[in-house]
Amino acid sequence: MASVPLLTILTQLPGTEMRIAPDGEILIRGPHVFAGYFKDEQATRETLTTDGWLRSGDLGSLDQ
Repeated sequence: MASVPLLTILTQLPGTEMRIAPDGEILIRGPHVFAGYFKDEQATRETLTTDGWLRSGDLGSLDQ
């Protein structure tokens, strides 16, 4: 099966921080990132790191 390269280009919003986790997941942090799920602390812990980064669930890389 042939590999198909995927390309996504995005522009970072002002005030947004982005980084790549050691496992390749895109992490996002900024004033527009939600504070957590209403009455669902477990889901919030699974989605947000302890220091406020949103786990996007997407893999990526950053070109500087």
